[in-house]
Amino acid sequence: MLKKPDPDKDDIPMSREEEAKFMQTFYKTRFYNAYRDRDSNRDNWRSSGRNDYNRDNYRSNTDDKPYDLQKQFNDFMKSQQSTNAFVKETFMDLKTQLETVAKNHQASIQNLETKFDRLADKQSG
Repeated sequence: MLKKPDPDKDDIPMSREEEAKFMQTFYKTRFYNAYRDRDSNRDNWRSSGRNDYNRDNYRSNTDDKPYDLQKQFNDFMKSQQSTNAFVKETFMDLKTQLETVAKNHQASIQNLETKFDRLADKQSG
């Protein structure tokens, strides 16, 4: 059974460069705008003093424009493509780094093997 990831526990901290790159991409997405604007209408509701709210004071974010599902879908797809490109680029960067580390480890192991062979030859000779 897979363990549910805990977003508060991150075992691999991001470097400053990775975090900056992530935030640049995040700021460009529709999700950031939705997060930032989630309380944008809070101040549009005013109490009349009798602990009730007057609907006339409410101002819509859409400015009474017709609801355009196709535009919203296209915007969502663009933000998803941006997010996907970011994830793919990050994955490829990590893959390249891992390949480099693996090559370095292999070279170190071969170097140690060579040194042990020389040491064994000196001991036997």
